[in-house]
Amino acid sequence: MKKTLFTLILLAFVGQLSAQTLFTVGEKAVSVDEFLYVYGKNKDIGNQIDPKTPEEYLGLYIAFKRKVAEAEALGRDTLAAFLTEYNTYYRQLLKPYLTDKTVDEGIVKEAYARMATDVRAAHIMLDLPENALPEDTAKVYKQILAIRDRLNRGESFETIARQQSSDSYSAVNGGDLGYFNVFNMVYPFENACYNAEVGQMVGPVRTQFGYHLIQVLDKRPARYRMTAAHILLLDSEERPNAEAEKKIQDIHMSLLAGEDFNTLVRKHSQDQSSLSRGGQLPAFGLNQMLPEFEDAAFGLASDGDFSEPFRTKLGWHIVQRLSREEVPSFERMQGELAGKIRRDERSSASLQAFLATLSDRYNVRIDESAVNQVLKALEKGKSTAKLTKPVVTFESLTAGLGGAKTISQTEFAARAIDAETRRLTSLNEPADNVKKVDAAQAYGVLQPMIHSALLAEAEFRLPLENANFRFLAQEYREGILVF
Repeated sequence: MKKTLFTLILLAFVGQLSAQTLFTVGEKAVSVDEFLYVYGKNKDIGNQIDPKTPEEYLGLYIAFKRKVAEAEALGRDTLAAFLTEYNTYYRQLLKPYLTDKTVDEGIVKEAYARMATDVRAAHIMLDLPENALPEDTAKVYKQILAIRDRLNRGESFETIARQQSSDSYSAVNGGDLGYFNVFNMVYPFENACYNAEVGQMVGPVRTQFGYHLIQVLDKRPARYRMTAAHILLLDSEERPNAEAEKKIQDIHMSLLAGEDFNTLVRKHSQDQSSLSRGGQLPAFGLNQMLPEFEDAAFGLASDGDFSEPFRTKLGWHIVQRLSREEVPSFERMQGELAGKIRRDERSSASLQAFLATLSDRYNVRIDESAVNQVLKALEKGKSTAKLTKPVVTFESLTAGLGGAKTISQTEFAARAIDAETRRLTSLNEPADNVKKVDAAQAYGVLQPMIHSALLAEAEFRLPLENANFRFLAQEYREGILVF
């Protein structure tokens, strides 16, 4: 070579030679850019024992590339075992490139920040299936807006919730859901509550259950974890005890006089499950005890403090605070939060953000009239064979530079019929020659079809548009071939 390797690397760093060929093996060229990627990634491995100059590393890389060429000449890259192993690794390599990493990081930090605050909210909900047709969605949306107008004119939130909310559990309480923390509600609902001020009404908010109007009633420091002991005298509807109230007051007086809590537990408490531990209960947090018990325990200011006597549906209690734990540090919680997010609705947030970006980048267009033609035909059980228009169109490199790809009415109808066939089969109902599909069921397959097509396009473009990914995938491929 006329230029030294050092000069080539220097020029590559200033952007003049990165795409130029550094060497060839057979008919395959290796660019300066590729060598820089591999050298930069691996140059420090074993450097303390056997340091290599760039020239020495280049010699090793040329030798490696010759081994790759030999393996390919022997056809090892066509063997089923190789293809299976490489494709498995390739799918794993793709994953971090097909999400929005900034959203992933932000969601973990957002969840941790919300752990510090409990929220109390009330809601009015109108049912709406997740895959409802646009016209059904518009109808329910119009209804929830009418309710919001009534609230804005001064009507009582509680009264309307009791009368019209689809959530019968909270409707009897005027829509009041009580206090909750992060992960206790579906993500869009949680978002609306944590982003609103106390006293503010927000909505309509769309969740998988329907549309909601939400009133934020209170926010307070989180009740994360408490360890407490108690003395219980049973006095319930099933086991009334007329003497329990007087006796618990006498026990309280004994505590005020300085008697030991543990001793009084063993003498008087009727909670057999905690008696042997001096009344100590397992650690608990928000909504894990009866409301009166939780309020009394978390209302104690210091370890060792005990409460006034109070009543629950079980009877009369005195509770003593043993220890209170605040929300741990982010470093301690990060792994646990990431695990919860993987099992939670918000796990798809980064993918949804990525898909939204792809939709804009690839200029996705949906022909609603073509969609409705398919829906009407399927709902009536009519043939869709003559429906050939595109329902979705987007820019695609798989169709050539400047080309477009489509999802046709035929493909949409076939997918809807396939989904209905599988649904009926799972219910052990007749599923032969399905022609009729409910419009809402059919419409529900369209977005997954679009998402699948966009991800396939993104996968195709990734090695063409991202050099780092291209070199990483190549590194795995060649490593499997040679080693």
